[in-house]
Amino acid sequence: MDVLSQRRGIGQSLQFRLLSRSQHSHSLRLILLVDRLHFLLTGLNRLRRNYGALVRDEGKRLSTMVEQILRFAGTDSGRAPYTFTPVLAETLVDRALEGSVDLLADVEVERQVEHGLPGVMADEASLSHCLQNLLGNAVKYGDGKWVKVEALRKGDEIEFAVTDRGPGVDLLDKPNLFDAFFRGKKAISDQVHGLGIGLSLVKRVAEAHGGRADVQNLKQGGARFSIFIPVARQEQS
Repeated sequence: MDVLSQRRGIGQSLQFRLLSRSQHSHSLRLILLVDRLHFLLTGLNRLRRNYGALVRDEGKRLSTMVEQILRFAGTDSGRAPYTFTPVLAETLVDRALEGSVDLLADVEVERQVEHGLPGVMADEASLSHCLQNLLGNAVKYGDGKWVKVEALRKGDEIEFAVTDRGPGVDLLDKPNLFDAFFRGKKAISDQVHGLGIGLSLVKRVAEAHGGRADVQNLKQGGARFSIFIPVARQEQS
């Protein structure tokens, strides 16, 4: 009986160990399974967030394109509803920057507004939108890290300028750069999204204000796009 009891005890001990090992193995598998599920869910959440961001960005891009088309249609037909009021140059620059917050989130922005600038007679919404167009181009075609926006007096005009540190404008593209639907070599080769009407809008709006648009390549590299708007008559010297 003692021997049998001993054997039973040994058998029970072995069963307990095996059961314990089995439970430990199942626990380990469960932990690994939970960990894998967490990894998969994290990946799915990340994918969902990325997809959501992609949809949101594309939505913004399409919305901007539609807005550009409508603005272009208005200027092309001569029915653009301009409301001219005295506006400070500083106000136009700041409104353009505020409207470009998302675009400039990861970009170093240098703002320079000459002190004591006189006002201009302008349609504030249209002119600030032109500056937003130039800021958008500076980010797309520059180095994507730095832009400079300025307002300074040039005789009886205020120059609003946006400068980038990109490769500059191809000299062959320059004569047609402000033409409607024109797209430069770089835009085509780099497959940059766009309709080729942004700069045409800038030119048309500037001319509607009695001004002009211009672009210059800089010696140190980069391009400088400018809008020249006449100083309000009562403030001309």
